[in-house]
Amino acid sequence: MFCTRCGFLNAADAQFCAACGSPLTVSASVPAAPSAAPPPSGPQPESSPPAPAPQARLGDRFLAVVLDSCLMAAAFAVIGMWAASRWGGFTATGFQLEGRAAWVAGGATLALGLLYYWITEGLFGATLGKAIIGLVVRKADGRPCGLGASLIRNLLRLVDGLGVYLVGFLAAVLSRSRQRIGDRVAGTVVTERPPARAARAALVLLWLAALAAGVLGAVRLHRAPPEASGEVTAAVGAPAAAAGDLRLINLDFLEREDGPPRPQRPYQRGELVYLKYDIVGFGTAPGGNTDLRINGAALDPNGLPLYSWSREFSRPVASGNPVNGWISIELPAFVPPGRYQIQINVEDKVNNARLSHSVGFDVQGDPVPVASRFEVRDFEMAPARDGPAASPMVLEGGGTVYMRWKIAGLGFRGDDVDVRVAMKVYGPGGKLLLDQPEYFSRRESVGYHPPGYFLPISGHLNVPSGFAKGTYTVQFEASDNIAQARTSWSAQFQVR
Repeated sequence: MFCTRCGFLNAADAQFCAACGSPLTVSASVPAAPSAAPPPSGPQPESSPPAPAPQARLGDRFLAVVLDSCLMAAAFAVIGMWAASRWGGFTATGFQLEGRAAWVAGGATLALGLLYYWITEGLFGATLGKAIIGLVVRKADGRPCGLGASLIRNLLRLVDGLGVYLVGFLAAVLSRSRQRIGDRVAGTVVTERPPARAARAALVLLWLAALAAGVLGAVRLHRAPPEASGEVTAAVGAPAAAAGDLRLINLDFLEREDGPPRPQRPYQRGELVYLKYDIVGFGTAPGGNTDLRINGAALDPNGLPLYSWSREFSRPVASGNPVNGWISIELPAFVPPGRYQIQINVEDKVNNARLSHSVGFDVQGDPVPVASRFEVRDFEMAPARDGPAASPMVLEGGGTVYMRWKIAGLGFRGDDVDVRVAMKVYGPGGKLLLDQPEYFSRRESVGYHPPGYFLPISGHLNVPSGFAKGTYTVQFEASDNIAQARTSWSAQFQVR
């Protein structure tokens, strides 16, 4: 059947033109009724066919895509802010477009967009953007689109949307019925169906309400007090600003500097605790400089300060950029197990604002024994600096003896320690070969000394290859000059 509007040849039972979407009129031969009077002479007026539904213009379809994309952008902002509040990634004006939060936001928005287009076009023939512009999606034969065809045409948006919809645009331009690839596969066309003025006004209000809800939701999530990353063992407390918008964001425990977030597990002794954070909402002086005072402390389970710091930040910062902060704490071998707290305090001198935030982490391990007197623990000899202990320690002709031990039960004068270790080496015949009264000495201030504190010491002894074979004895004497205490011990090694 030929279309009287565009001349396209359609199927015999088609009701609408597959090329232009116009209704198809069927002319039937009807026997003429007998008439007494001859037909009037001259040209006769022809009856007008129903007005065809014109194909949607590409410009209108583009405007509909823009309107719907604005809704998807608002959804992306809300989901991204939620993901950043859960896994970290806030910036001063939004959230980072990389990392876990960005991947979650992108994937969830893609799924939501597919669902939105599929349902609205399948059930109503138009998305909110199409309905406002006055467009409708239907099958080529004029029937409603339906969920099946809608699913096909919208899945293929992944292809049509390549190059910012360049693929779909070219396909529509080269198609007589302006069908993009998704339309051709699904057998659908987009035609015009202008809504009534009141209906269009209601649709615009609905679009504005959805867009505003997304924007306001994203702003509210961004301004909400941030939580520590979900990878942190636990977060205690929340940032509180006395004035202004001063806040901490992107608070994360990391595997290392510039590394990924640390998985949720307790720390072990000897590990490095690396915490990073950003400061936003601070003021700038007339000259453009900031004026921040940052200080804090890490407290052990007994409330003793393991580490403390203080910093001033007074230099220009580009508008919208945060001030980056970080804390690096090495856990000594003598720290007690339990719950630790890191307290961060920030003062903005420009806006006279303050905030305080506390975040916790756990240290795992056996309790550290508390020494009741000055003593030596865990003396070892080894053939390599960090190798396993050897007992007996044997050198083949010569080499190096590595030694390590701990001194516990030290006396303190305030935070000061004063320790000296003397060493003597005797040969196989008992002859004194080496006498070092100051083999090791330590006189310094120790900031953190819990009850289980001990001083780890390591050293080495070089044995020339010409030494006589036999058993050698090493004697040590340690002195605590503050507690006026001494202890001694000895060990042996063999030369073959």
